[in-house]
Amino acid sequence: LPPHVRKTLELRDNYLGDLKAAVRHLRRDGRAPPFPPSLWSVILADEFLDFDKLVSKRFSRYGSDDASHDLSNGVSIKLPSAQVTRSVLDEGDWDHAYSEYRACVVHAYPHRQAELESYGSYVRSIFRSTHKLEHQRVISADAAVRAEVANNDSLSFFDTVQLRPIFDRWLSPYGAESLSSRLAPPDVAAHTAPTTGTSVSRSVDPRRMQMSGHICEKFNEGRCTHHFCRHSHVCNLCGSNLHARTTHPADSAIDSLTPRA
Repeated sequence: LPPHVRKTLELRDNYLGDLKAAVRHLRRDGRAPPFPPSLWSVILADEFLDFDKLVSKRFSRYGSDDASHDLSNGVSIKLPSAQVTRSVLDEGDWDHAYSEYRACVVHAYPHRQAELESYGSYVRSIFRSTHKLEHQRVISADAAVRAEVANNDSLSFFDTVQLRPIFDRWLSPYGAESLSSRLAPPDVAAHTAPTTGTSVSRSVDPRRMQMSGHICEKFNEGRCTHHFCRHSHVCNLCGSNLHARTTHPADSAIDSLTPRA
């Protein structure tokens, strides 16, 4: 393994010896970046971080999941858990979430600063070269890549050659998650297994990766926020994956065929 990866594994092993104590130690001097307390264990354990959960917590009324506060005489109160109520919807949301994530990872793993900065620049360049209407694919690809790095102890974000196929799966016209696969017949999509060699986030049910073969109505109403939606994100008027029904061009050829009152 590269020295960089070995250093990450050594620090992670040290933190996992007593994760709760490690979190307290890291935060006690007040120099830790602002971050939801309940998510620090995810950072120290070097696990996949769901950016939707991070964004939801930023707007939550509660400080952390299952926050318990001891009062006296053995009495304690437990605050309600914050639910995932918001999603990363565009480049701005992703950049904000990634910046928080990077700052916390670097605080716990200082040797990873160049790695995280390099990867952030790489994803931003993909955003810039991808049509805005397709930015959800970039967000989904990033989640899949971060899950792969979290699940594979031999990888780091420096390994762009090994990670590129995961981006291609979501962004290439011939990728497994491209328009062609989303429009596959239900009987074909239902029996398509996830691509070997790539892993899905620990928090993502692999069954959701099997496409239904149906067009997503919520997407066409502008309401679908799922990164791994089972239904096709295409316009149900013309079949384009560049827009939904709500933003369907009024002067398109299909409109010219629609009877008018």
